[in-house]
Amino acid sequence: MLGLKHLNVLSNTLKSSQAFEKFLSSYKLQSATQSLCLQYFDNSKSLNVSSLAGMKSLDALSIWKCKHLEELKIGSAGDVEKIQETHAFHNGFY
Repeated sequence: MLGLKHLNVLSNTLKSSQAFEKFLSSYKLQSATQSLCLQYFDNSKSLNVSSLAGMKSLDALSIWKCKHLEELKIGSAGDVEKIQETHAFHNGFY
C-alpha cells in the first residue's frame, strides 16, 4: 500500500500490536485512513491509542475481540478533549 502514489481514502483492520506499531510509523497510511479497526490483539493487556489524536481524517475507531485487553490509554484529559474536538467523537457504547 505504501507504493500507491495517489492513496486518499483508506479503511484498515489491524490484527496485532506489531501491525499497529507499523501503521503508526507511516504518515501516509495515517493521513489516508478514515476508518480503523483493531481486532484480535490477544496478547495485549494494554493499548495506547493517544497517538491517533493527530489523525485528522480518522472518522471511526473500532476495537473488537481483544479478549485480554484490560487498559486503554488515551492520554490526558486535554488529549481527550482534543480528540473529541478534532474528530467529533462522542462518548458512548453502541
